Amino acid sequence: MNTNWKHEQTITDFQNQLYKRCLKHNNDTDECHKFVLYISSDPDTWKCAICKKIELIQYNKKTNLVKENTKSCVDHYHHDANGKGPLRGLICNRCNTIESKIYTNIDSGKSYQDLINIYGLDLVTKFDTYYSIYNMPFPMDTRDG
Repeated sequence: MNTNWKHEQTITDFQNQLYKRCLKHNNDTDECHKFVLYISSDPDTWKCAICKKIELIQYNKKTNLVKENTKSCVDHYHHDANGKGPLRGLICNRCNTIESKIYTNIDSGKSYQDLINIYGLDLVTKFDTYYSIYNMPFPMDTRDG
């Protein structure tokens, strides 16, 4: 038995649970509703939005039930003093942890090249691409020009 999966639940129950998680990161109920509908209806969002490796949602067509990976995180921009802001996507715990470490590295003065040296070009590029999808500047990008 794979312990990385929560119990199967109806789509409605999954959406309600995801909505409650979204509200912890964003006070805009309309944005949370749109996010839940987007995630629920687009199978392309069911893998980590950054690494694209970790499956975060499984849908069983026969039973019409959904399972969510326990390692999924609602990614959001930390916009206000409470750490709340616009929702971006579902990411895996590993990428969420790396994102936090990258921010810490930037706060301590690391450059874009330092990040490549630490995490590798492939991973830094994935984060760069992920941020560009949401029209947000890669906060760690210290490249000139």
